[in-house]
Amino acid sequence: MVILDTNVLIDHIRLNRIGGKSILDLLAQKLNINDFSISIISVQELFIGRSMENKNESAYVKDLLSEMNIMPYVFSTAALAGVLMRKSKDMLDFADAAIAATCLENEYELCTLNLKHFTNISSLKVFDLKTL
Repeated sequence: MVILDTNVLIDHIRLNRIGGKSILDLLAQKLNINDFSISIISVQELFIGRSMENKNESAYVKDLLSEMNIMPYVFSTAALAGVLMRKSKDMLDFADAAIAATCLENEYELCTLNLKHFTNISSLKVFDLKTL
């Protein structure tokens, strides 16, 4: 199983507008859509964007998310995210800590377009995008 970082979804949404091929499109060619999960935190991050005020864009995102397993943010995940933030040398932000903790708790790989946000989490398994 793979947990998609919010930036993978944003990349897909943006490229969908212009008919481009995204990392998510490439992943979908290799993995079953049922192998993708996202943190509930990513839902919040997506709906922060002003583009969600557009009904068509919002409907597209809701349809996209409906195909994915959405991982909850529960007490144990929040506690682990707090530990990750405390131990981070580079000020890991809330959303990245929550997403990383979700991956660690569930023993899933993280698929991200921004590895530098997660470099200090040695136990985190990261999906190798070079395999696409």
